Amino acid sequence: MSQVKPREVSDFLLSHGRPVVTLAEVAELLGVSEKAASAALVRLRRSGQMFSPQRGLYVAVPPQYRTWGAVPALDFIDPMMRAGGFSYYVALLSAAELHGAAHQRPQVFQVMVDRPLEDRDYDEGELALALAGLPAPDAIFVGGGVPKDFIQITATSVCAVRGGIEASPHRAAIQLTTDNPVFGGLGGASVASEGISWGKESPAGRNVMVFADFTIGLPLLCQGLLDHYGPGHVRSARRHIAGSVAALLDDPDPAGQPR
Repeated sequence: MSQVKPREVSDFLLSHGRPVVTLAEVAELLGVSEKAASAALVRLRRSGQMFSPQRGLYVAVPPQYRTWGAVPALDFIDPMMRAGGFSYYVALLSAAELHGAAHQRPQVFQVMVDRPLEDRDYDEGELALALAGLPAPDAIFVGGGVPKDFIQITATSVCAVRGGIEASPHRAAIQLTTDNPVFGGLGGASVASEGISWGKESPAGRNVMVFADFTIGLPLLCQGLLDHYGPGHVRSARRHIAGSVAALLDDPDPAGQPR
């Protein structure tokens, strides 16, 4: 196979149906060292032809997105998560959009992952990587209103994006509400009945419906948590975030390093 010229890399990858590549694969494609390939990729990124969602991973940008300098998150989230060894599913409003249930287009792309991961901001477009435990997240609903199905739909959204993967019903759910099913406020969102039959809540989960005004129920719930865990309790995710911030402050990434 003839060597590809650096300026042809993006179009070559798109025409061969492999838009996502690693630094090593680009070096092999160009027939140069990884250092030389990295320099070529920096130039391609500046011209909007290549995009790097994380260090060592590169995405060829189609012409229609080159003024933006990136591609939609759905185009690279799966190889990005696989490269990092993460289990994940598209979540919250991003999942609702895929199901045609979003009331507006999300401003960030939201993903649940199996261990703490920092948000990524790609200038024109932002990818928000939420923190959650997989395969069994939990959910708390406070108050009423229609619709309230967005957080429920995260439990089934994985099937829409990665077909063939089992959904992850919430292992525990609490809903504080005064809604009545007759008026649609609990349509598809009851954690003790309909949510279970639709696969959003686990039948073996700890699912509780509390029919009370949230101004009464929420303070009681918070007081119960305080009494149970004590005022000095710190969640493990918060410890990880604090450690990550401290590490960045102590040893920031060298300036100019491509991401």
